Amino acid sequence: MKRLLSFFLAAAAAAALAMTASLTALAAEQCGLGKVTADGTLNMRSSASMDASVITRIPSDELVVVHGSRGSFYEVSYDGHTGYVSDDYLIKFQPMEAYATDNVNMRSGPSTDSERIGVVSEDDLIYVYSSSGDFYLCVVGDALCYVHKDYVKMGSAPSKTESKDSSSSSSAGKAEEAAGSSSYDAESTAYFVDDPGTYTAEELYVAAQVIYSEGKHQTDESYQAMASVVFNRVRSGRFPDSVIEVVYQKNQFSHPSSNPESFAELVPSEAALEAVTKVFILGESTLPPSVMFFKSASSGREWGSRVYYATIGGNNYYE
Repeated sequence: MKRLLSFFLAAAAAAALAMTASLTALAAEQCGLGKVTADGTLNMRSSASMDASVITRIPSDELVVVHGSRGSFYEVSYDGHTGYVSDDYLIKFQPMEAYATDNVNMRSGPSTDSERIGVVSEDDLIYVYSSSGDFYLCVVGDALCYVHKDYVKMGSAPSKTESKDSSSSSSAGKAEEAAGSSSYDAESTAYFVDDPGTYTAEELYVAAQVIYSEGKHQTDESYQAMASVVFNRVRSGRFPDSVIEVVYQKNQFSHPSSNPESFAELVPSEAALEAVTKVFILGESTLPPSVMFFKSASSGREWGSRVYYATIGGNNYYE
């Protein structure tokens, strides 16, 4: 199931986008990361039309940089090409907003030895998608890159008029302080993990698939709790130590175990993707590490020797 994913760095030509643009003009959007969901391959076309010539074909499950939308098409970059693909066969990942705390290098890989492809200026907006060692996989402007975690803070950049001292009281500062704590806060239902680990975009996507398959109409809180269960299992030592193996472990999660072919084609919601991002990248688990099981609350609270912990959304959670 695990494959080596290739990330392609591409720069799109700069375009001035008016607020009154029609559907014939590219909609103003922050560039992001997308995944092809088509069976086989997806045609990249020279313009936003099914009649336009095919530039290249993108294999299913490949990642692309999404520059914006035009009608029912996305403009994307892949393997050195830029063109248009149908939005029926591509899903955009949900990023976490962050900013640079100083001028920092943008690199082509998760290492200080990787090629420097640009510089992020202090307070510039960064979109974070996954973690890789000491680096985050990010989209900055229209480029996919890696930025060292020491120079990235989650949340919105402080106002230019705020002092360095006062910025620590901003919402972003509070989030970072909380992330450094390892204590469970029952009031906020957040169990912060300082070092959540390193996960590929594919692993995050599969985690989002499984929590979406377990409850397609759950609340954000419920999705985050289910993601926390998967996260706790990966880190526990009692279950396999990879996301893919945990999700596909026999008789644990119903959809991937009973119908793996159908599960592989499942497209998770943005809410499920966001919940996984919060838990696996930021360490914002809503459950302590001992909670590794859940079932529908409608089936009653008793569950053998398992110890009931809480009811969140439509599920009961257990140690």
